[in-house]
Amino acid sequence: MMRRTILAALLLAPVACSPSFDHVEWTTLSPLPKGATLGPTSVTLPAGGSVATRATAFDSSGMQLGCEPVLTSGDDHVLHIEPATRGSDALRGIAIGSTRVTVTCDGETLDLGARVIAPP
Repeated sequence: MMRRTILAALLLAPVACSPSFDHVEWTTLSPLPKGATLGPTSVTLPAGGSVATRATAFDSSGMQLGCEPVLTSGDDHVLHIEPATRGSDALRGIAIGSTRVTVTCDGETLDLGARVIAPP
């Protein structure tokens, strides 16, 4: 019994001690609309504005994770996210308001604050 407990502890130790999914960095694939910001933990877009982007996931120690993040909007009536080609997404501000963008990476999720603002 003692061997099984020690073996289980050794197998779980790397998982329990590994840094968790912490933030994203964005690579814009189209011009960022005026007033828009894509930050590590938040997104702001003007209503009617859109941007093609690719999110890259990082852990709390700043190491890039080897997954392809999946983005979903908390409210498609405020911010619409359309999966595009080769791991990219198109984000579009629909109506002024607040929501969240949920980023899923290897089973872990991170909620980013998201705002759609009046166009400048």
